[in-house]
Amino acid sequence: MLLAAGALALILAAVIGSGALLHNEMVRIRRNAAENILFYYTEKIMLQLNGTMNDADALAQAALVTGGGGTDWFSRAVAPLLAREEVRYVWLFDGDTLACALPAEGYGGLVGRDLQGFSYAFTLSKVVKELIVEGPVTLDCDPARQEVFLFLQPIVEGGAYRGQVAVALDRGYVLGQLSLTELSAQGYDYELWRVEPQNGAKEVIVTTDPSEDFSQAEKSTFYLPSQWNLSIQPADGWFSPAQKAGLALACTLFACLLLALACL
Repeated sequence: MLLAAGALALILAAVIGSGALLHNEMVRIRRNAAENILFYYTEKIMLQLNGTMNDADALAQAALVTGGGGTDWFSRAVAPLLAREEVRYVWLFDGDTLACALPAEGYGGLVGRDLQGFSYAFTLSKVVKELIVEGPVTLDCDPARQEVFLFLQPIVEGGAYRGQVAVALDRGYVLGQLSLTELSAQGYDYELWRVEPQNGAKEVIVTTDPSEDFSQAEKSTFYLPSQWNLSIQPADGWFSPAQKAGLALACTLFACLLLALACL
């Protein structure tokens, strides 16, 4: 009896140990896959927000060439931009003053307003002297109350701030370009969020489920220049029901094999 009990204890320990190793390896493989996907999507988001969708940069460069010679050039330059359905408005700041706001029929009344009369992101653009992406946001000064992503590109000459260009793109368009819904098709829940630079609060931009807990998710962090984060996790958990069933079957078969060997 003592020998049999000892054999059963060894078999149980072997099965539990093997099961734990297999469990950890399965989770590790899924986390590695998630890390690779996160790297791809982070690079894609950075490329799109900094480049593909950032029409404000070219306008800021053009402002340096004109040297502040009125705003007629700006009206001509943004005409093709405003013809695009996703572009909501385009503004030009000369120093701290809004010099041109297009389309004029909706935003012309804002011309002459000081930078301090807009959201903190405009001031942050002046301070850091690099692209600021904020959104989705609805500005208090927007008479149409449109939810947009703001691309704020400062005009910098010789290290000195000369003004900035603001381009507002429709929220749905920007999120569509980021193609985060493809993550759902690959079996992942996701949450894209950023840290509000003024108060440090978490602002969720888009998520598969607002009630979902992403504390155990894989997370990637990038800066625009405020902190943005993308968290993803398998919709069926890091250890899925199918994997649980497979592991249970494998452990059962392993235990049966050990018992058979012990009997022999």
